[in-house]
Amino acid sequence: EGDPIPVPDIIIRRNIINNNYSTAAHSQGLFSSWTSMLLEENIFDHNGWYKQGKDNNKSEGQATMFNHNTYFPESRNTIFRNNIFLRPSSIGNKFTSNTTVDENIPNQIRAWNILVDNNLYVEGEIGISLGGNKDQDDGPRWKDIYVTNNVLQHLGRMHHTQRDLGWGLGINDWQGGLVKGNIFSSWGEDGALNNYAIDVIGDTSNVDITDNIVYNLISSGTLIRFDGYDTITSFRFFNNELYGVDDPYSLRPGRLLSYSVNAGIGNLYDNYLYSEVSDQTKWFSGQGENYMSLEDYRTYTNDTTSLAQTRNYVDANRTIETYLDSLGYNTDMESFVVELKKQSKSNWRSAFTSPIINNYIRSGFEVK
Repeated sequence: EGDPIPVPDIIIRRNIINNNYSTAAHSQGLFSSWTSMLLEENIFDHNGWYKQGKDNNKSEGQATMFNHNTYFPESRNTIFRNNIFLRPSSIGNKFTSNTTVDENIPNQIRAWNILVDNNLYVEGEIGISLGGNKDQDDGPRWKDIYVTNNVLQHLGRMHHTQRDLGWGLGINDWQGGLVKGNIFSSWGEDGALNNYAIDVIGDTSNVDITDNIVYNLISSGTLIRFDGYDTITSFRFFNNELYGVDDPYSLRPGRLLSYSVNAGIGNLYDNYLYSEVSDQTKWFSGQGENYMSLEDYRTYTNDTTSLAQTRNYVDANRTIETYLDSLGYNTDMESFVVELKKQSKSNWRSAFTSPIINNYIRSGFEVK
């Protein structure tokens, strides 16, 4: 009866966790419920599946939407730092904050003080999910969440569950948080067009989204989405850089931001906004419309300081593949994993850690 007793002060550091799967049940790389944990400098690869799946059929170890590299319900005072998350069945990091089964009790804060910092995510369908499963839609479920300095690339590639989607970061029902310094780059290249970098929904307030870069995401949707007329009550979106791609195979290519929020709720300013679509009336969406012009965007958001122009980067097309090539290694994922598995207590090579790889990609986004 009642909630379990939280387990504090768990440290999991410099492990290689890979190739977990089940033919009869759900399977994760690491499942941890009601814990306070430091997860640092680990390598997670190919967890939750043995072979490509279809229709969430778990037989023969098929990939399903229920299997992930990590799955953490009701976390608190937890840090994910400097890890590498590769090729999950579905999600790199799935967190949940589930409401009580008693529908007479409104949403409660069930997860708090979570830091996800300087990790590398490659492939899988979804990078970081901080939303959850059981939601009564009547209040926040998370408090003080920080997602900072991560690099996410190639989401949706390989179609492990045969779903065509690549979702970066999901924000749902946060009461206070920071999303800062993250890079979302280079996915949608294999025809999966249900893509976004950041999605903000639910009963969300007092969240700062700043200093993030979204580049070369091919999407039939929008790169950043705010969707909650009566539930999103405050946020700031500033100093971000968005670059939209004009892709001939996308239904509505090049849209940057969807603002389906009551006018004037957010505080948006000092961003760089640019789309390869020459018609600026098709750069945005929201307010029930598939397209919103730059001027309409300014009207609804009161954003008068953001610039409709691109940045002159040193080399924005850096990827995990170009990094491996720069070191003289084969550029396929299997070869990368072979090198990662050589990490050991006696031979921990910094070139195959997320801080070094992330810094390589991040330095490509320095302005000339």
